[in-house]
Amino acid sequence: MRHAPCPGRRRASVAPTGATPRVLGLALLAVLLAGCAASDDRPSRESRDASRGPVDLADALPERATTGTYRAVAGDAQGEEFPLRITPASLDADGVFEIEGLRRSRLVRTGDGSIHVAEVIDRREQVRVVYEPAAVMLPDALRVGQVMRMEIEMRVYRLADGSRQASGGGTIELELVEVGLFDTPMGQVEGYRIREHHDLRLSLARVDVRVDAIYARGLGPVRLSTTRRTRTLGLFASEEREVLERIE
Repeated sequence: MRHAPCPGRRRASVAPTGATPRVLGLALLAVLLAGCAASDDRPSRESRDASRGPVDLADALPERATTGTYRAVAGDAQGEEFPLRITPASLDADGVFEIEGLRRSRLVRTGDGSIHVAEVIDRREQVRVVYEPAAVMLPDALRVGQVMRMEIEMRVYRLADGSRQASGGGTIELELVEVGLFDTPMGQVEGYRIREHHDLRLSLARVDVRVDAIYARGLGPVRLSTTRRTRTLGLFASEEREVLERIE
């Protein structure tokens, strides 16, 4: 397997359009929750060493259309449950990763087998986010400890009237942290822990998003936990955290 290339490595640009840092921060968070998230859980067996070669991530998402349920265990939606729908992407057709009531992501598969997020509809923020190039979600393979980096650009549109609300850019760093067995609300699963760092640069603010994801083989992400820090004008800081766990 080949390491997924970083598509369109262009310098990120930021256009001040009056959007709030919170909206752009949540827009970037939508990519993360399309399939990457956080967990403090440790695997119950030793992780695979990076020297053993690339780890094939092809089974980190299901091969067939899948449904399930997430429960929010932290954040504004704590205690709520959300239906999940995953439709795999192929070279001939786009896929879907949707947490109903929260966000819907359109997935595309590249020729090397990696999965990217082209567009996100955020139901709570009432925006549509377009990524050019599509933001990487899962490369085809990574070594344990290997970090993949790419630059992204994004445009944010209001769902109400389709008008452009904001644009911005930044970087994504993705690392395969561990391969092993993980304890989850669905029981013990075999899979991968993937960590992301998203750095979003705005005209008046900087948004820092830290993500860890537990992917179960053949199921997709089973635990999502994300911390987002926003600093406005270099002076005013805020922090938000969201945790979703798959329960079925």
